[in-house]
Amino acid sequence: MMLMSLFSRPSILSWLSNARAVSAISATALLSVFPHQEPRFLLPCVPLLLSCFRLNKSRLLLATWVIFNAAMGFLMGVYHQGGVVPTQLAIPSIVSSTTPSSFGTHQVSATVFWWKTYSPPRWLLGDNTNIINDNRSTPLTLDIDTRDLMGISGSEMIQNLNQTVPPCQPTDTDTDTSVFIVAPRSATFLDQYTETASSDLRLRELWSFPKHLNLDDLDFGSDGVVATLRRVVGRRGLSVWAVRRAGCA
Repeated sequence: MMLMSLFSRPSILSWLSNARAVSAISATALLSVFPHQEPRFLLPCVPLLLSCFRLNKSRLLLATWVIFNAAMGFLMGVYHQGGVVPTQLAIPSIVSSTTPSSFGTHQVSATVFWWKTYSPPRWLLGDNTNIINDNRSTPLTLDIDTRDLMGISGSEMIQNLNQTVPPCQPTDTDTDTSVFIVAPRSATFLDQYTETASSDLRLRELWSFPKHLNLDDLDFGSDGVVATLRRVVGRRGLSVWAVRRAGCA
């Protein structure tokens, strides 16, 4: 009752009588108390604030609203981080296809790093035993270790790879150990570790899903608008690379 009486006092500011405005402003103030908040956390406040204003009926405004929401729905619903689920579903086939078909039944251990993506849904891997591809008739027992690197720096990512990638081994062992990295093609940091680069690690692209954009790579302040769009949009896609030591067959 006391709270209701406060909102009914004539001396109170007019915006305090609007519950939607109070909810949006108080939520923004509360989030501002804590550091390292992301702008997307404020999105629920936008419709609350917009509903506080009366807008004149306009066909131009309606058309703009429809076009904007359709474009954002297509961008965020199809392309933004759109390759995470298809790539995770393809991982067992990718791992099994890189195993030589000359082996019989054996265990394949694979470590898959995910970098600069949403956290991969591990449950999509399901039971990855008895994977059969087109080049073999005997089943493989897969042991896939998924490691989410999130958005760590490139140097930290390479440090994780160096600690995991095994030295060159002969191909006649009973157990294969493979290392892969899943990352957006717009991550130009990986260019220095491709097959043509001179480094201790080699990355060989095995698979790519084209309908993927990593909007977290947008850096208009450092790279400029044109260069950023050329990199993020022009090099769209989520790829899987096999990682090995330089000089390995």
